[in-house]
Amino acid sequence: MPIDLTDRIQQFRHAGHQLGDAPSPDDLATLFRALVMYPLPPDAAAVPATTEGEVLNRYRVYPAAAQTSALVSTDIPAAGTWDHPVTLLEASAVDLRLVSFFDWETAGTRDLQFLRVRIVHANDPSLVGRDALLETSDCRVEYVD
Repeated sequence: MPIDLTDRIQQFRHAGHQLGDAPSPDDLATLFRALVMYPLPPDAAAVPATTEGEVLNRYRVYPAAAQTSALVSTDIPAAGTWDHPVTLLEASAVDLRLVSFFDWETAGTRDLQFLRVRIVHANDPSLVGRDALLETSDCRVEYVD
């Protein structure tokens, strides 16, 4: 049975913002465990609050609307260029898995504005394997055991 983490992730983002400028990765990890992971199995992976990470297959991301804006990586694997010509993802045409949170700002306050996701299936085969950035507020996140 999937566990909806959407509201908990929004609480985490808000609490992380309250930590002030440049919270440490350890502080964010502790906060994530306390606010998001408590209903999850003990072996659940924490979502990195960094721009890097492996795909977390148990965390599924769904656009909250029928389609959502996305910045899609030009390269596979993603190399920091987010200007693929596809800028809208159809919710019914993609399967997205969480990689990490993402912020353009790395030195100051981090809003965790984006989710970095991996497109693991898409009706457009050219998108499969690419990472994309989606506004966290435009997504639902579920943990599937």
